[in-house]
Amino acid sequence: MIRSGIATTSLLLGAVLCAGSCVSTENRPATPEQAKRIIKLRGYNFDQASFFAAAAAGDVLAIHAFLMTEIDPNAKAQGDGDTALVAAAARGDLKIVRALLEGGANVNARGKGDTSALVRAVKHEQSAVTRLLMQQPGLHLEAVDAGGMTALMLAVWHEQTETVNKLLDLGADVTHRDAEGDSALHGAAMRGNLEITKALLAKGANPDASNVVGGTPLMWAASYGRETVARALLEQGANPKLKDEDGLTALDWAVKNKQEALIQLLREAESRAE
Repeated sequence: MIRSGIATTSLLLGAVLCAGSCVSTENRPATPEQAKRIIKLRGYNFDQASFFAAAAAGDVLAIHAFLMTEIDPNAKAQGDGDTALVAAAARGDLKIVRALLEGGANVNARGKGDTSALVRAVKHEQSAVTRLLMQQPGLHLEAVDAGGMTALMLAVWHEQTETVNKLLDLGADVTHRDAEGDSALHGAAMRGNLEITKALLAKGANPDASNVVGGTPLMWAASYGRETVARALLEQGANPKLKDEDGLTALDWAVKNKQEALIQLLREAESRAE
């Protein structure tokens, strides 16, 4: 009994003194009763608000303790509606994200704006968290941000090539359009990222996809002077004679923006298309 009491006291003292970074399997609470004592000694009440506070503070030990009790890891915070996992993913708090996932948090749970942890991590360029989330079984890829952009689209726009390739391997939808009707390929064309453009085309992205104003990836490439991307799109069958809602072709956009290299390329492409 004495040794047991000493062990429990040592555990609890370690819980108070140990920062979240020193959490290991050995000093995690072993029972729900120990977990509740640790929560109290860490300065938290045993309630959902304190759970969110511990997660926001990066208190890994407290989170492990909360997750050993009946606290709901997928609850939404009052106010912004985020789950602890979604908020931690946006912050890039890898240790908290890992602790939450190990404790049963749903990787697909939606938070503020109906966004997922993956969408928020990609949007905020939290690469380590993004990699961890992409390793989770059963990960859903259809969640979008407020503008209708999926994790794949956000990764393309932010030129996160590793993430783009992994999401494509996981089966991300290359045909999805955001609120403006743009596809991931529009983003790759705007950025002029040839590697991502080729990766999207290899997975079946439509080189002639048009947005709400009739703009195509080729028009974007022409407008921004992305010659190598324009060549890749043309090689994959992009139609240079398509017109947007103002009646402008990709060539017209190249002329309008004084993209001399694109003007010659698109003139030749239009001639071949006649």
